[in-house]
Amino acid sequence: MEPTFELDLEDVLDGYDAMRGAGADLTPVWREVEDLAKHDQAAIGATQEGTDGPWPKRARAQGRRRARKLLGRLPTSVHIKYDKHRFRKESKIPWSGAHQDGATVGRGAVLPKREHVYFTDEFLAETIARIEQHIAGAF
Repeated sequence: MEPTFELDLEDVLDGYDAMRGAGADLTPVWREVEDLAKHDQAAIGATQEGTDGPWPKRARAQGRRRARKLLGRLPTSVHIKYDKHRFRKESKIPWSGAHQDGATVGRGAVLPKREHVYFTDEFLAETIARIEQHIAGAF
């Protein structure tokens, strides 16, 4: 009888299939990071910074005794939505895009860009780590 050697990769292939299945539905990860995203969005409003740096200040004083918060509640009026593959933040306020990207609005008023809907680097790093754990953990 001749010596033989057999390599069985069935367990490895089963592990790959399990990882593919875990990656096909990221809903458990999105549930884990939903509150983190809400806190992250609140921090964006508190720090008043976008990905390019601090938001531009108001063009002129409002003449009021009490200083109003720049953009008011706009940064915290963001909704979280997700499905198996996507996680997103969106504002339901129609004019928030004018603040997000900067725009010329009624009577020629120019709004500077004040980016307030985005994912911070810290949030993305934590989310990526949880996705990796979710997928690799299925192996």
